[in-house]
Amino acid sequence: GYRSLLQVVQVCLERAVERSRYVAAHRRSLFFRAGANAAEIEAVAAALGQLRALTVLALKMAEISKPGCLFPDGEKVRKELEKEEEEEEEEEEEEGISEVVLREYSTMHNGCFYGRCLGFQFVPSLRPFLQTLAIGLVSFGENYGSREPGLGVAAGSLFTSGKFALDPELRGAEFERLTQNLDVHFWKSFWNLTETELLASVASLTAVQVGLCRALAVPPEPLELPLAKDPTQSVTIGPPGAHLGPAPLRLRLLSYHLREGQVSPAPSGTFWHLLGP
Repeated sequence: GYRSLLQVVQVCLERAVERSRYVAAHRRSLFFRAGANAAEIEAVAAALGQLRALTVLALKMAEISKPGCLFPDGEKVRKELEKEEEEEEEEEEEEGISEVVLREYSTMHNGCFYGRCLGFQFVPSLRPFLQTLAIGLVSFGENYGSREPGLGVAAGSLFTSGKFALDPELRGAEFERLTQNLDVHFWKSFWNLTETELLASVASLTAVQVGLCRALAVPPEPLELPLAKDPTQSVTIGPPGAHLGPAPLRLRLLSYHLREGQVSPAPSGTFWHLLGP
């Protein structure tokens, strides 16, 4: 959405200002690392450049969208009462925005978002996990072309992960190459590593045991919610029914501590019976 994009731009600007102030305050220090700070500023500047391109593209999409719609309508809706000139103008605008989206996507350099600026829009406690995941992915991708099985590729990736951890720019460039060139079979092989017995046993020994892990299902039933302006009136929110129609929503409830009301003695496995009102 547009608000999410603006929030990311704001966070990136705040990081650029913070780094600039740090450089201005500590550049005469004896332990000031000029190379590392210069690389940090270059990475933030590259991210701002790509975010600027996304903002310009979002502005073009917002201008031709209908009021209240996030994206322009891709279908060419023709009305009998419209004039032929207006129909041709609308068709040209729709084709123009499609060409702009494809051109911007093909010319964008996404590597800056996976290097030093990886996860800058999230909380700092989440960034080490994202860095570990990115390093593991690019290391696995470098050895993916060999004919070894999945565990063999994973073992070989351990010896090459060091250079991606020490060089964020190389990691970002390799991540961009993987996302643009490799097919879906690579992603299946990477995510299936967690399904192997060896990694599952390691995860069970090192991971924190949760108090509740249970599969749930939200029934496809409409919800009646009162209006904020007039609580005496209500609005009906229907269940989502994209593609295959209404269906139960499958999810999993995870909780570090087992809290009151999370488990019900009712035999039903639906969301409402487990959580209660």
